[in-house]
Amino acid sequence: MGPFVRLFRCVNWPYYFQHKYIQPTTKLWLWSEFTDIAGCLDTWLCYRSIEDVPLLVKYLPWLRDILITVAIHRESRPLARAVDISRCHTLVIQAGVQQACQVGSVPLLKHFYPHHTMPWVSDDNDAMDCAAANGNLEIIQVLHSHRSEDCTTFAMNYAAARGHLGVVQYLHQHRAEVCTTNAIDRAASNGHMKVVQFLHQHRSEGCTTNAMVDAANNGHLKIVQFLHEHRTEGCTIDAIDYTAFQGNLEVVQYLHQNDAEGCTKNAMDYAALRGHLEVLQRLNANRTEGCTPRAMEYALRPERAYGNRPLVTGGVWIQYPVQDQAYISIVRSTEGTRHIA
Repeated sequence: MGPFVRLFRCVNWPYYFQHKYIQPTTKLWLWSEFTDIAGCLDTWLCYRSIEDVPLLVKYLPWLRDILITVAIHRESRPLARAVDISRCHTLVIQAGVQQACQVGSVPLLKHFYPHHTMPWVSDDNDAMDCAAANGNLEIIQVLHSHRSEDCTTFAMNYAAARGHLGVVQYLHQHRAEVCTTNAIDRAASNGHMKVVQFLHQHRSEGCTTNAMVDAANNGHLKIVQFLHEHRTEGCTIDAIDYTAFQGNLEVVQYLHQNDAEGCTKNAMDYAALRGHLEVLQRLNANRTEGCTPRAMEYALRPERAYGNRPLVTGGVWIQYPVQDQAYISIVRSTEGTRHIA
């Protein structure tokens, strides 16, 4: 026990728990505060067994909450079972429930949850929201069966954003809480087609123009097509602009052919900035918005050339290897366009 006592004297643990650990505005634990005690425990267990932990806590009761915190961080059920958690601080127990929800550990949840009586301090710490965000369906099922607190709209929103279709379906079928337009918006942005389709067919919250804009920006052509064919929200001029910046030629073509919102001069400027020759040529040939003098400036920047070499010196074209020809073509394309403003 000597090492624990010496560590206790070096670190003001009572002050930590009274003034830092139990503050609802701070993290439930700062693991760096516990690494020394965890290392001390590992050394102690080299000479003793886990069955001796209750005796250790009996003579050093201040270790109870700290050892449980170590057990939570390591997801160690043997250590958690060795300590009487019914006498632990409520925030320590809450930390155990939250960790179980984050990692999807049903045994850990069942160990801590019966002792959990404290209301959640914020939506961010809600157990079901946390489990939904991490796709832990089994955890959600346990919580749904044994707890009376509600979840929030974050649950389905988070699950949809991360593509957890099974969780979205379960929440839709068993929970009364709704989602928001963020559900489809974020699912579309992250390319989760099946989630977008399910929400479109079974939910009424809809989406915003951000759904198609972000899907286009991230190159999710099939989702852009689905939203265009089945939703009425449409998109904004940002769709082609941002997609040109990313160089997604197929998406640019689809938006040009099917979307009436158009784009701005930024589209060609962005394509020149990023070196997307085919996108630049297609926009120049099929759109009327044109570009600005910045397009030429972007194409002439040294960093646009292979090996950080400038493309033009004193008005004379410099012939470089093949890998540089695309950038030279960009300069020529922007130089010859009729739409430079």
